[in-house]
Amino acid sequence: MPTEISDGARKVIRKPRQKQVIIVADWRAEDMMNAITTEAMRFNWHLVDVLFLHGSQIDFNPDGMICCRHEIHPFIPGLQERGVPVVRVWRIPKSYPDTVFPTVGHDPDAIGQLVASHFLERGFRQVSRLSWFNDTPGEPDDQISQSLAKALEAGGARYLGETHLPMLEGQGWDAFNNVFSKWIGTMPRPLGVLTSGDVLGGHVVAACQSHHVAVPEEIAVLGLGNKHRWCNMSPCPLSSVDLNDAMRGRTAVRLLQDLMDGKPAPRAPILVAPAGIAARKSTDILAVEDVAVAKAISYLWQHMSEPIGVDDAAKATNLSRSALGRRFSKQIGRSVNQELQRKRLERCRELLLSTDLSVTDIAPQIGLLSKNYLHRVFHKHFGCSPQEFRAQGKQDSEPRESRFGQ
Repeated sequence: MPTEISDGARKVIRKPRQKQVIIVADWRAEDMMNAITTEAMRFNWHLVDVLFLHGSQIDFNPDGMICCRHEIHPFIPGLQERGVPVVRVWRIPKSYPDTVFPTVGHDPDAIGQLVASHFLERGFRQVSRLSWFNDTPGEPDDQISQSLAKALEAGGARYLGETHLPMLEGQGWDAFNNVFSKWIGTMPRPLGVLTSGDVLGGHVVAACQSHHVAVPEEIAVLGLGNKHRWCNMSPCPLSSVDLNDAMRGRTAVRLLQDLMDGKPAPRAPILVAPAGIAARKSTDILAVEDVAVAKAISYLWQHMSEPIGVDDAAKATNLSRSALGRRFSKQIGRSVNQELQRKRLERCRELLLSTDLSVTDIAPQIGLLSKNYLHRVFHKHFGCSPQEFRAQGKQDSEPRESRFGQ
């Protein structure tokens, strides 16, 4: 707040000194960087990108620093010696407080559980992981794998482990394709695959197509990061985990402000849960062996915004209503109507969390005639109203302090 001081007959308004904060930016994480710059303005910071500090400016005396890159910047040791607070925004270290400054990162347990739920809901009973050879081992991908394996096992599915693929930039397509060919030759189908990033996810989709493996019918591919450019330009639009980068950025700014105000550093990393999964075509399938049931499911999903029912699905598969019902229940353990309602409510939840659409606007988009009916069905299945779910979803995206090292 501005300070009012008296100077004889005059009153002078003195503005508070603007805090100078160095940032080691990662502009590949555009959502996170935009959130950091916006939140910094709210605290009246002057952000200075380390990229612009040259020569004599190396002696620039900041109030704090946010480091958004994996490597330790040369500035950091000197700042720490002077007691300047530093916040790291990246992956979670294997242990804490082995790192020498506070960290804001992804919540690996929540990521693993979310991925498992995504594949289990789609009927996949076998899930594997693919990553680049140079992905940093032990942080936090090991924890994601452990959480994923545990959640899959609880749901009656198997985790088939992780395979590392050669970097295309270093070793080229032939090396990548050789490892991929060996991997895909040993994998059962249908198979769910989590990749370590969206770029790799796009390459995996392309490699599947070159091996005449259908995505998502035989292999469903899920990326990590939800970078819209890569996901939408994949040969098959890529579903991806939204890591909630904007929340990580805002959390880092708030943490650094607390540290600059003299508050103690947290005893453990601050973990930010993923915002959800942006479902696209690469996982838009239910893994079933019965061709007629698969065709019925495809029909239900494609036409769920229309007032359809069991008779329409039966007609699309040339089966009687009763025959389709029996085969449907045998394959996925749900009736035709239950699957249609599940898919509609899944889409409703996505729209509640990703848009500002009202319930009145959402109802016709998922094939329901009135918002009152949507309210009743939603409350019956989830124990809360759509509005309460939307509010709770925003709360769930708030960061939490991890228990690592405690």
